[in-house]
Amino acid sequence: MATVKLILERSYALKDGTYPVVFQIIHRRSRRVIYTPYKIKFEEFNSKK
Repeated sequence: MATVKLILERSYALKDGTYPVVFQIIHRRSRRVIYTPYKIKFEEFNSKK
């Protein structure tokens, strides 16, 4: 069974104060991160919605 999460990559900050939005997929204890073309500020991100 795989787990998919939409997360904000806080370790990679851009000069304008935004962070990339990524998909984190975990399957059989293996983690994979897929970067999206979207970048937002930390204050705008809500992982619950």
